[in-house]
Parts: sequence; C-alpha cells; structure tokens
Amino acid sequence: MVKIEAPTLEEALILAAKELSCSVADVEYEIIEQPKKGFWGIGKKAAKIVATIAPVSAIPVIPEREIRRPLREHRERQEVIRPSCETRAEPKRFPLERRPKERENPREKERDALMASRESSLAPKEIESPPMSTPSASLATSKRVDALIDSNFFKEKNDIDRIAQEVEDEINLLFLNLPFKIERIRVRPFDETTLFIEFKGEDSALLIGKEGYRYKALSYLLFNWVNSKYGFMIRLEIAEFLKNQEEMIRNYLSPVIENIKKFGRGQTRPLDGVLAHIALKQLREEFPDKYVSFRLNSDNERYVIVNDFNK
Repeated sequence: MVKIEAPTLEEALILAAKELSCSVADVEYEIIEQPKKGFWGIGKKAAKIVATIAPVSAIPVIPEREIRRPLREHRERQEVIRPSCETRAEPKRFPLERRPKERENPREKERDALMASRESSLAPKEIESPPMSTPSASLATSKRVDALIDSNFFKEKNDIDRIAQEVEDEINLLFLNLPFKIERIRVRPFDETTLFIEFKGEDSALLIGKEGYRYKALSYLLFNWVNSKYGFMIRLEIAEFLKNQEEMIRNYLSPVIENIKKFGRGQTRPLDGVLAHIALKQLREEFPDKYVSFRLNSDNERYVIVNDFNK
C-alpha cells in the first residue's frame, strides 16, 4: 500500500502504478482528497489517494484445459453475441474502482437560485401595443408613452438601490466557490456616486493578504467592473481593514495637520496606494481652501502635499 499525492487524479494513478510496478488497470485505489484548482491560486489542493495492487483473485484466469484446445474452438466458445444498439445494456463499471459518493453542496443551490433570478430579470418583457384610435387620441397616447419611457429611463439610471442589489447578486455568484468561510457579501449605497461593498466571515481576513496586496487586487478588479458597467465608485471593506487603515492615517496626520495650520503648507511621508488615497481624502476635508494633491519623489513613491493656491 502506498500513499500518493499529485496535482491531478490521473497523475496520482500513474505515480501509484510506477511505485507498485504494475499497470494502471491493476491499481486498486481510494480517494482521500479530491484535487481543487482554487481561486487565483488560493485554496489549491492536490489529489491524495491510497493505492494497492488488485488481488490476484480479481483477475480472470483461463483454465488449463481451455488453453490446450484448438485456438479456433477456443475463440468460438469465447465469442459473445453483442446486443443491438436498441437493446445494448450499459457497460459494466470497473470493479476495482472506488468512486466517492457525491455530497450535496448547499452553496450550489444558492448559485442556482442566483442564476435563476438573474435569468428572469434579464428576460425580455412583452410590451402591449396601444389600441387603434383617432389621430388625435393616438398623438396624445404617444406623448404619454414617450413621457413614461423617459421617466422610467431616468428612474432606472438613478436607481442606485436596484444597482446595489444587482451588484450584490453578481459578486456573491462570483465568489460562491471560494474555499473560504465567508458570509454573504453585502452591497449598499454609500453616497450618490459610491457603492459600499463589505466582506465578513471567519476567513474573510485571508482576502486582505500581506500588507494588503490581495485587498488592492480585489479592489482594482471590482472597481474596473462596477465603474465601467454602472459608473459608480466603490468603497471596499474586508474584515474592517479599511476602517483600521483610516484610523491609523488619522492618527498619523494629526501632527501633520497642526504643522500645516502653523506654517500654511506641508506634506506627508511616502505612502502606499490605499493609504495615500485615504490621506488625500482626509487632508482635502481638513483643508478645503488649499491645494491638496499627490507628488512623486525620486524613488517613484507617492506622497501628499498641501499648499496655497497660486493667485
């Protein structure tokens, strides 16, 4: 008996056959863990099996008297009448293969429900044509229809609550197969131009990554999708990461703000991407009458400067 681990089940069977010095058909195995591709390389798992050589009794043996018979007679006795296409029975499964029982995945039901609701929302709706009438009545009806279409168009365009719900369903469908324990992702309006996206759950902090590199990648992905499709900005919160970063920058900027009030100008130290944007926002709120912008130093690092406007 050998324990094999490989990226796929096929590779694991080949390695097991090499270890046991037999063909793949003679390997009897049991799957300990199914392989998983993961998401962006996160949660990737290899296939694990325990393999042995199939017992000798399981391999059919031709009796000696059958071997000594003439080859032609032996072939006639071994010939099997094949059934027609209409009555052909299902082929027997390989007796040595142990297939794991499929388990019901509750997240698959949620995914099917989201897909069904999305398809129903995208289904075209029939529009009843107005009945034939006099020219004046038709003109009045046409104006009312045009006004109704215009009002519905602008109402849908500005319906941020409906868009937030649509984005929430899409994001949950996207992250449904993640191998992490996360709660349902929530999306709600933050202001007139921004959607607030929140991740919570036992494993949600794993989406932040070292020094926030996964947070930045996820924020970039979601922003490019939501902004290009709906025209909204996003505010991404994962396990209160953004809240903690804002509090840290607020504490750091406290003496910087005092110096700016005293001397009329100032600047921050070089800041990373997310922190730089947070500092820029807080300084603009603190000094609405001053010029607040980004600058790059010789090492291409970003920092924020505060100065008076040129008159």
